[in-house]
Amino acid sequence: MEKTWQLYINGRWVGAQSGQTFAVVNPATQDVLAQVPDGGPAEAHAAVEAAAGAFPGWARLPGIERGRLLTKTHQLMLERCDDLARLVTQENGKPLDEARKEVTFAAGYFSWFAEEARRMYGAIVPTPSPQHRLWVLKQPLGVVAAITPWNFPATMVTRKIAPALAAGVSGRPETGLSHPADGSGAGGDPARGGPAGRRRECRGRQALQPTRGGLYPAPAGPQDRVYRLDGGGKGLDGPGGAAAQAGGVRAGRQRPLCGL
Repeated sequence: MEKTWQLYINGRWVGAQSGQTFAVVNPATQDVLAQVPDGGPAEAHAAVEAAAGAFPGWARLPGIERGRLLTKTHQLMLERCDDLARLVTQENGKPLDEARKEVTFAAGYFSWFAEEARRMYGAIVPTPSPQHRLWVLKQPLGVVAAITPWNFPATMVTRKIAPALAAGVSGRPETGLSHPADGSGAGGDPARGGPAGRRRECRGRQALQPTRGGLYPAPAGPQDRVYRLDGGGKGLDGPGGAAAQAGGVRAGRQRPLCGL
């Protein structure tokens, strides 16, 4: 029986308001794995608003507490390694052994940044004036939107979301249309203690529209509440910018045919 997957927005699994879906196809067998909600601008904005609502509480949480939740997510991903690897193979076409290695590597980002979360050190900068002291304090700024490519569907999600969550910001990942389940599974299970409640996902053919500077939830909305994690994972790009660069959203693909 054909499965139907949903979007995780504001703590709930929901469909697209339009009711439209698209098929996720196994590249090796051409079998339809599932139908996925075809999220649009409404879902993109809902995900951003939900992440913005979760941001103040997450930002106030001490780094050591954020780290504990990231560690829990790391453990959950390892517990589900075989299931997640099977999804990677079915959606992406990678050999199963390679998919297992990717999932393990992807989980490692949560472990690494769990430890980094407690090390958000500031600095006292020497000044030329004895009457002044320069104090650098690192603070979370707001919501980030992260768009991931198709070739490493599990790793690229955790590479962007784990440091964002560790730094105290909430996020909204946009996974590729060919591998929506890989990105969903890489965020941890909110029902089992993962931090996915601070991570809102939205996917769909119309969820983001191109602009000269990149992509943003369309029509124009709360763009000043979103920060960019670009295709190279280079970090925050400030308010008022595009949500994410276009690279990797619908990149051309040469798919190896390894199916389950």
